[in-house]
Amino acid sequence: MIIELLSVAYGILSMISFGLSDFLSKRVVEGVGYYRLVTYTQLVALVPVILLAALYTPTLPSSPKTIVLVIASGMCSFSALFFFYRGLEAGKASIITPVFSAYAIVAILLSFAVLGEVLSPSQIACITMTLIGVVTITVRSDSGEQSNAGIPYAVGAMFSAGVGAVLIRLVADDVGEITSLFFNRVIAVLALVVVGALFLRSHLLSTGLGGFPVKSIVLIGLTEFVAIFTFVVGISVGMVSLVATLSSASPAVTVILAQTFLREKLGKVHKLAVLAVIAGILLLSVAST
Repeated sequence: MIIELLSVAYGILSMISFGLSDFLSKRVVEGVGYYRLVTYTQLVALVPVILLAALYTPTLPSSPKTIVLVIASGMCSFSALFFFYRGLEAGKASIITPVFSAYAIVAILLSFAVLGEVLSPSQIACITMTLIGVVTITVRSDSGEQSNAGIPYAVGAMFSAGVGAVLIRLVADDVGEITSLFFNRVIAVLALVVVGALFLRSHLLSTGLGGFPVKSIVLIGLTEFVAIFTFVVGISVGMVSLVATLSSASPAVTVILAQTFLREKLGKVHKLAVLAVIAGILLLSVAST
């Protein structure tokens, strides 16, 4: 019972933080550029991670297998960030975030296969509802070209995040949640900086600092840290299937904010598909308690 309660608490905090972070990112991504935004915000988010590591000395991996898992989890986080922010720049937040949120399905299926967590018939039904919504968003567009533009990136982010969630849990089982968080974020940020320097320098250094939204970058970075911290700790001490599901319900926050403040408009088909995704995820969280 305690594990389930911890999972719910961490999952809800992660959901709210990710939803707010995604909304704030969408507001500035076009002016800043997707790669600069993701790199700078993750550098900000890395600062409290390093402070945590200074307080709780990281534990070294006990085997070569764990080292491989550490690297793999970090690279999954890097690719999830890369694809997600690129999708936000290219498409609508109201479309990109629900597609990405389906990473919970990938995480649940892998947690069933790898970690031995069991799915109930009601959970399977909710997963099916969510998949139908994602497929509908992916293959049908009646609200303009921009709606489809970022979907391939969102799908890439979805699979990366789903696999990464299970890898983080496997790493945490060996070295603990704080160390898992530390290695994961350091590798992801290093990959962002290296790839940006070698291949995307024009994106990383495209404009000067004049008018640069420093306050927004810091706020997004700190919000991202809270989201990542609660997510990683939650799946480390609780159930991956439950934490991932609740966390992935963040589009409920992002879509409401985007509809309210960004005046994003969706066609009828997309509205129904988005509602199906969000409803499936929320019902899945209920079915998992």
